[in-house]
Amino acid sequence: MDGEVPSPCSSVCRMDRLSGFCEGCLRTIPEIAGWSKMEDETRRQVWRAIELRAQAGIWRVPEPTTGDHDA
Repeated sequence: MDGEVPSPCSSVCRMDRLSGFCEGCLRTIPEIAGWSKMEDETRRQVWRAIELRAQAGIWRVPEPTTGDHDA
């Protein structure tokens, strides 16, 4: 990422109680709260952490339900 580092916020601001990560952007509360004050290199580090969290399956977007349930 060169230039200005974009925010990972996806406007889904909901914290997962088990993981401690936002369900929308996979950031922690300190990462979210500190974003506006971070230097670009620190922001890039947060992005790398988000990518690693996503690759590790820390949070997966739930699949849409059809209403049919297999018991």
